[in-house]
Order: sequence, then structure tokens, then C-alpha cells
Amino acid sequence: MRLPQFIKPSSRSAEFEDQITPMKEKTFAELYCEQHKISLDEFTRSVLRKTLYPQARFLAPILTFLSKRHFAADVEFAISVGGLRRYREYTIESEGYAHHPENLGFLRATLNLRVSSRLMRRLVRKTLHTDPSVTEGESVHSAVPFCGAASGRAEVVPGASR
Repeated sequence: MRLPQFIKPSSRSAEFEDQITPMKEKTFAELYCEQHKISLDEFTRSVLRKTLYPQARFLAPILTFLSKRHFAADVEFAISVGGLRRYREYTIESEGYAHHPENLGFLRATLNLRVSSRLMRRLVRKTLHTDPSVTEGESVHSAVPFCGAASGRAEVVPGASR
């Protein structure tokens, strides 16, 4: 890493310079395509098929015939999630999807004719956390930010009195 001339490197910056490495982690899309043996071109369609609510999957041909943009928010969501490298980044994408301007209306909000963010979250977690030593619901990369009494969920200890 080269510093501008007016910044003089300290002895500490030189020792950390060797530790800087470019990000080499694969994206969710790359890992998903490897695991399912499909090309990146097929990624969006495959992810949508797995994460649409069942009724949306069934009615998809009719919905796209009636409105070409019905699944626009879902496609954008799948593409943006495809670029994730860490599971903890999913929340930001999910919030963006929830507030997408085209993610409104009776068909999407009430009848759930859209992608399930819960199914997408599970798919992302399963794909990014492929470590066999990690059990379901456990992660080596991210932790539950709040738990115990501070989160309002008190821990019940057998034999303890109140």
C-alpha cells in the first residue's frame, strides 16, 4: 500500500502493511452456484425458485404476464444478496428489500406473492456457513447480538429459585 508523499509512514504502519491482504472470500452467488453446479447466469432464477412463497411460485407465470415488473424487487434483492460475502451483511440487504418502493401492495404484502426474506436468510446462512463442524442454528462467523436477561428473554435455570 503506497502512501501519499505528504504522509510519512510511522514504524507501526510499516509493520501492518504486510498484513493487509485483498479480500479473497467468495460471494454468496459464487458459493451457491458451486454447490448447485449451475452457472452464474442461472443464479437469480434458481434462488428465486427456492425463496418465493409457494403461492407466488405457483402464480409466477400469471403474475409476470399481467405485470412484467411484479418480481422486480425480488430480482433486485436476489442480485444484491448474491454479492454478500458474510452472513452478518444480510440484515442490511433484507432491510433494503423490505423498504423497496416496488415491494408494496395487496398482492405482495397480504397475499405474500413475493420472496420470503426468512427463506432467503436460511439459504444464505446454509450456503455461506458450509463448515460441517457447525451445527444447525450455530455459527462460527456471527453471533446473536443480544441474549439472556438483557434482551428480555430470561434464562431459566433448573432448580433455581426466584
